[in-house]
Amino acid sequence: MNFNLIKKEFLLMKRKLFIYMILCLGLIVFAKLFVNQEIIENILVGAIGALFSYFITIILFEAEEKDKAEAIMVTLPYTRREIVKAKYNYLIFVSVLFYCLCMLESGFLVLFQIGTFCTSGILYGLFASIVIYGLMIPFFIRFHYVKATNVMMLSIMGINAFVVLYSKNFVALISPINSLKQIDLIKAGIFSVSVIVISYMLSKFFYQNKELL
Repeated sequence: MNFNLIKKEFLLMKRKLFIYMILCLGLIVFAKLFVNQEIIENILVGAIGALFSYFITIILFEAEEKDKAEAIMVTLPYTRREIVKAKYNYLIFVSVLFYCLCMLESGFLVLFQIGTFCTSGILYGLFASIVIYGLMIPFFIRFHYVKATNVMMLSIMGINAFVVLYSKNFVALISPINSLKQIDLIKAGIFSVSVIVISYMLSKFFYQNKELL
């Protein structure tokens, strides 16, 4: 593992990273204060963490586009494989750090009888974050930042529209929420690992053939 490349990613976005991390941790506290159903609390914790992963991926590639970092990196003594690997390592490390802080936060709140520890929400959120990275990173590597961002934004809007339309019927909403209880953590973990492995192979292929200079 090349820590200099990971350090580069951190330096590119450290200020925005901390802002989004604090904001999302604050949203989790807010959710715990006003939600009294464990399953919904777990879903919110996982969803907020996944949203955090979505935004930091966009921020990372935005910073690289703004600073022309990729064009500079390929002139340095690093292989393209190492550069791609560093992006994955960095983003996964950030998600693990976020959920570690989330566990500390949840444990602290539980001491004051606020909410639950949300173990399932944290684990599912981590797996969802890995899947998000797996879907987004190859897309941003393959296409220009602006085009990739527009497609991602439209996708999120489409998903939100679907959720809003579907949730008009409250009874219909309860069924998929309860069905999440049946999702096996081990299967979810295997699925997320499979996605990230395939994603890495695609990203490596795209980056090897990408014109940066």
